[in-house]
Amino acid sequence: MSIEALPQLRPLTLGELLDRAVKLYRRNFWRFVAIIAVVQIPISLLNYLSSSLMTRDMPDPGLTLYTTTDPFGTSYWSGVGLSMLISLAQYFLLQGVASAALAHAVANHYLGKSTSFSEAYRQVGTRWKSLFGALVIAFCILLVTGIGTVVICCAGWVVGPGVTLFFTIAILPLIAPIAMLERQSAVDIIRRAWDLARRRFWWILGFMLILSIFVWLIVIGPTFLLGMLLGAVQESLLRSVDMATFSLIQTAFQAVISTITGVFVYPLQLTAIVLMYLDLRVRSEGFDLTLLAESTLAEQRDIETIITQAPPAEQGNLVTWREIGYFCLIFVGIAAAYALLYALVIALALSMPAMFT
Repeated sequence: MSIEALPQLRPLTLGELLDRAVKLYRRNFWRFVAIIAVVQIPISLLNYLSSSLMTRDMPDPGLTLYTTTDPFGTSYWSGVGLSMLISLAQYFLLQGVASAALAHAVANHYLGKSTSFSEAYRQVGTRWKSLFGALVIAFCILLVTGIGTVVICCAGWVVGPGVTLFFTIAILPLIAPIAMLERQSAVDIIRRAWDLARRRFWWILGFMLILSIFVWLIVIGPTFLLGMLLGAVQESLLRSVDMATFSLIQTAFQAVISTITGVFVYPLQLTAIVLMYLDLRVRSEGFDLTLLAESTLAEQRDIETIITQAPPAEQGNLVTWREIGYFCLIFVGIAAAYALLYALVIALALSMPAMFT
């Protein structure tokens, strides 16, 4: 990977990050989609199978009020068990393996090196132990945080939701890029993600929320069209097929929507996250200056060698009182949002009788 082939690395605004992510995604559309599709499509098919098993023995309310069929029989519990296994596979294979392969491909293409489908997954094979270890640690942290939120009075209720939210939307997405682009152990990957995220705490939180809204706006169009299509044929289907068959068709539509979202939208989201990771390194570690300095040397190192050399973990307290205060403010924001939503629902409910009189 040549230094001269690099894009102009500098601190980017939120709009510039999204713009570069969209352009990079468009230039490598089929390659990025294929990396995710090879994992997402089988998971979607298995989700359809589990949903079909869970609804197969459901009674038809249009035929009778009572039935001798047990809706919670063997098929239902088989579907539940399969659904739990799929959730684990989705976490480790989609959030882990596929995301890591795509992160490697995104970073390489952004930094001027073409990476094939097979090369992206081959690189995951060299770092899967630290990747899976970091995902296990992340799961345990979320589990302990969730239990602490419920069990620990006052402090857990106020701090726990903020920790869970920030860890889920800011720390967890950074695991795959760090695991692939830096040579870190499982524990160090989690610490490294926290060290990077805490430097721009509120900016990253806002960026991830805006990115989620951006992705949601992209998804809502196809979802709305498919929903209208299902609604258009729903009445005729109910007249021509029984409830069990209609449930299978409805589940198939939902599986198609889920597959479209995962295969075509998730790569764009992860592309933006990888560029955000590189931007964090440019802003806080002078990664752009390091590359510039390398370009002046007679013997230039490979870009992949440079990017893997991250600084050691930050010294001092793992969590400061200021950051605990940030988590408390997140809880206040969540509580205020729920209170506002509740007030709007109550106001709408009280205004409904007046609207029809």
